[in-house]
Amino acid sequence: MGKDLFYWSSILLDLSRKGLEKRDILSKKGNNETVFLKHIQKVIDNKTTNADHMISKFSKNENLDELYDK
Repeated sequence: MGKDLFYWSSILLDLSRKGLEKRDILSKKGNNETVFLKHIQKVIDNKTTNADHMISKFSKNENLDELYDK
């Protein structure tokens, strides 16, 4: 249909958000479950994944020691 993965992800995220808002289960702080979708929204908005970020960050540096916890 000529649409990319980010387009379809955005559609599915909107459906998920609406479902969670309708479900309306609140935490002790009064937040509903849509807070768990913020990271996915950020990925869609920026059109980059964590893997893309890591590749760009370390592509100039052949020493991968920074990837591991010390």
